[in-house]
Amino acid sequence: MKKTHFITPVIATLFLATSCASDNEQNETPSDKTDPIEGYSLIWQDEFNENEIDAANWNFETGDGTDYGLPIGWGNNEEQRYTDAPKNARIQKIDSLSVLAISALKEGAEYTASKLTTQNKFEMRYGLLEVKAKMPQGKGLWPAIWMLGSNRPEIGWPGCGEIDIVEYLPSKPKEVFATLHFVNAEKNYKLLSKQIGLEDESVISDVFHTYTMDWTPNSVRISIDDQLINEVFLSDGMKEFQRDFYLILNIAVGGNLGGEIDPNFTEGVLLIDYIRVYAKDNFVAPEAPLLDIDEETVGELIDSSLASNAIKTGFTDLGVVELVNYGPDMPDFSAAETALDGDYSLSFDFPVSDEWGGGYLETEEKVDLSNYAFLKFSLKAPDTFTNGNIKLESPATNFEVALENYTGTPRSNGFVEYTLPLADFEGLNLSEIKIPFSIWNITTSGSEEVSLLVDDLYFTN
Repeated sequence: MKKTHFITPVIATLFLATSCASDNEQNETPSDKTDPIEGYSLIWQDEFNENEIDAANWNFETGDGTDYGLPIGWGNNEEQRYTDAPKNARIQKIDSLSVLAISALKEGAEYTASKLTTQNKFEMRYGLLEVKAKMPQGKGLWPAIWMLGSNRPEIGWPGCGEIDIVEYLPSKPKEVFATLHFVNAEKNYKLLSKQIGLEDESVISDVFHTYTMDWTPNSVRISIDDQLINEVFLSDGMKEFQRDFYLILNIAVGGNLGGEIDPNFTEGVLLIDYIRVYAKDNFVAPEAPLLDIDEETVGELIDSSLASNAIKTGFTDLGVVELVNYGPDMPDFSAAETALDGDYSLSFDFPVSDEWGGGYLETEEKVDLSNYAFLKFSLKAPDTFTNGNIKLESPATNFEVALENYTGTPRSNGFVEYTLPLADFEGLNLSEIKIPFSIWNITTSGSEEVSLLVDDLYFTN
């Protein structure tokens, strides 16, 4: 299951001094000048001076995410299709100098863009990274300069770790975000995010700015034009940031963070003047910690015998089923003695909070449910429960519906039976289901912990 990339930033609005106007004037055009940094040595760079994007440095990730085992929309409900075409990524001349230009385009009924990575070509652990860039304009765009842990194929997100050097939303043209995503020592997903605001009336996309990440074994500091955006001190539970990372450049369109797209949008361009990576002189990096997938993965796999309490007796088409919980507001699971079918029902025990999270049934093997028309289950909920999202997933597709849009039928012991047409789960590949049931992002009218009992779950025509 793709763990959706949510950003709920801790906001600390800082200000670039008004005197930065002269710096902005200097930043209006790119420069090939490479100034030495005292105490550091340049170890990797791309000045984008060649006629084509250097294949020795960059990979293209293309498509809608399904080729990489993600749901359509790259796990974030994004609307673009990534390509490696020059219209979406190219070397471009500006005032006789060369820059990398990444374009998001409206082409008929679809959006295209590009996503470049240095995966397996350049990776770093600690050091100073500088990127001089000019952000695109266009409401609904979501450009980013960011990094993922190189062990992502082994552990997945967020256990691999993520460093967002800059994320920008043209709908908020005077702000940029810098964020770290990771799994803490308690096996919970965490993010530490801050943003910076410009004091004057210029916007981030007006001129080139220099984004810098200063990464040591003790901290990650991210700045724009030498003004600190976010400083994160690395605790023992943040092992992700003691390992190698690779770099990513992209523009997403729409999605969970990009939001509503301007109906008149045609093109937005992210310009990169240069990327330079420096190593601190005479620095000897400590040995990277060994990966412990169990310790560094969010959520817990629960014994399949507990999951069976939710499933209708005799319904065997799901095979072996396990339970997984995930997110800041993930529930615990327990067997409840109040039941309709058998001796127990399955209880999703949600904490008191306003964060996101959920729990789900996951099949050991992909199952074919394409011959069925309805999902049926019975739910016993307290009066304070007002809504929750029911989500089904295959490895490459997913869709969720809001329970408040359906009317249940009362049953005994306080349960209400819901019948959800599978046709309502738009675009879902029913022939390869891995998650036949999940409850996410519940809402309540009270401030108490909420237990939702699920029983007699099955698929039918």
